[in-house]
Amino acid sequence: MSEIRKDPLTGRGVIIAPERARRPGQFGCAANPDPSQACPFCPGNENATPPESWADRAGESQPNRPGWSVRVVPNKYPAVIAGGADPSNLTTDRSTGNGVHEVIIENAAHVANLAALDEQQFIRIFHAYRGRLRAWGKDPRWRFRLVFKNQGKRAGATLEHAHAQLIALPFMPAEAAIELTNAGEYYRRSANCYYCELIERELRAQARLVASNAEFIALCPAAPRFAFETWLLPRIHAAAFEESDDAGIAALARISRQVIAALDRLHADPPFNYFIQSLSLDQSERAHHHWQLRLLPQFSRAAGFEWGSGMHINPVAPEDAARLLRDAAI
Repeated sequence: MSEIRKDPLTGRGVIIAPERARRPGQFGCAANPDPSQACPFCPGNENATPPESWADRAGESQPNRPGWSVRVVPNKYPAVIAGGADPSNLTTDRSTGNGVHEVIIENAAHVANLAALDEQQFIRIFHAYRGRLRAWGKDPRWRFRLVFKNQGKRAGATLEHAHAQLIALPFMPAEAAIELTNAGEYYRRSANCYYCELIERELRAQARLVASNAEFIALCPAAPRFAFETWLLPRIHAAAFEESDDAGIAALARISRQVIAALDRLHADPPFNYFIQSLSLDQSERAHHHWQLRLLPQFSRAAGFEWGSGMHINPVAPEDAARLLRDAAI
């Protein structure tokens, strides 16, 4: 049984999940493993996962059988489990690990690197993200919902087959709450969305701009924690990713694939995390929250200074990172 515990000084939460230690791992296996036998996410191995919650399927293929292009299943080793605990904000030092944990298997073929997928598959993937966030958004228990991806062992992936995850919680974690509060304070002072103004500044300056299209901008933030950290934001103010229309999903797929492919050209098979910051919003928060996808490459590990100070040391200036990514983009 998992627990959620809270540090009483910082308000930072931590999930204690002993079941996660039982997860299988492919990285470091014998050379040339047979993916069809070893990988629980490959077609034909559907019985190795819990029954699917949703799938993008062709024709009349049956649930929990081959014939899918994206498949969503409950996590077999969940960090949190939906239960009957009080869903209000975490107010004590520990509580039952109440929540939702799903796996979004992003491609039927055994592909580890997203850069190998075409634009149409990126569209299918983002459709799946949108659908799962919408589905869990209907449940009032969940105050915070996060879609996130770990690619590569250094970034925390335990299986090579491309996949993302969704976790929903009954409270907002401290760091997300702080950022939302600060964005709200900025809006109250200026009557403007911080992220909308950020987009305007970066489009004018160009130095940290990676790519843009009619609907999205990709930029390296001015104070990145990680080398080549890149944010993708809608150019028109939008509070929630799950409210995106199909045209917006297609535009996001194009620019995401462009950025990930550029990163792959600079560093083959790059380890990275990304997440979609789209919060379960009160109406009062819509004016100052601007959803975004944050891509965090993991070329070096946090060490003693980072853990002790909360500050990261980044060896690549964002202006240089943006220039290199622009030059690598097609």
